[in-house]
Amino acid sequence: MAGHGLRDRDDYAGLIARAVVLSIPKGADIGEAADRASTVLSDRIGVPTEEVTERFLETGSLWIQPSDDHPTATPVALFDVLDGDQLVIVRATSGIRIPAAWGGSGELVNALFFLAGTTDDPGRSLRLAGELAGFLHSGARACGQATTEEEVKTSLLPGRTVRQYALLPEGLDAGLIGRRIGDLGLPEEAEVAAVTRFGVVVPVDDDLVLEADDQVTMVGPEESMPAPGEPAPLG
Repeated sequence: MAGHGLRDRDDYAGLIARAVVLSIPKGADIGEAADRASTVLSDRIGVPTEEVTERFLETGSLWIQPSDDHPTATPVALFDVLDGDQLVIVRATSGIRIPAAWGGSGELVNALFFLAGTTDDPGRSLRLAGELAGFLHSGARACGQATTEEEVKTSLLPGRTVRQYALLPEGLDAGLIGRRIGDLGLPEEAEVAAVTRFGVVVPVDDDLVLEADDQVTMVGPEESMPAPGEPAPLG
């Protein structure tokens, strides 16, 4: 998937598939949103929560996407310990104001997209932020109406559908436990975009063996993906 200036190696679909989606209660401010996002990113990249928040504030890179349906903002920060970009989406249906300290001027937004990029390739992180902003401009209403994590991610991948499967030993997809990614029969043009193991995203390649309690995220054309609640299409 390439667009809005993306290059072929810029894994936008993977960024969305790996993303964590959170919600904060009515009355919460940007400090609480940043703390929630920084806690997740701290666990993923091994940097203390306070340092993650400080890096976002120091960077001062903020993409604000106005919208009558679902205004959003995307803070971007770069880290030298990261190999791949990470995204945490914090939703606030009642709205959060963006103060000057975060690069705003009191704008009210309904979601914050905290994008953590790598200092090794800052251009890629900015291209991904631009791609995200482009889809938020055209798909604001769908993103705002989404009620599940799958629906949020699907709204950010026009023409594609996201499905997530928990590989529980007693679940519908238990037969995938112990299988190699390279041996799975994927639907046409579909991919295993992310595998999360004990809260940590693991690199996906043909030799990766799926384990019990893994969460598998697939991205594919809407017509080839099963309905929510159906078994994973991985023969």
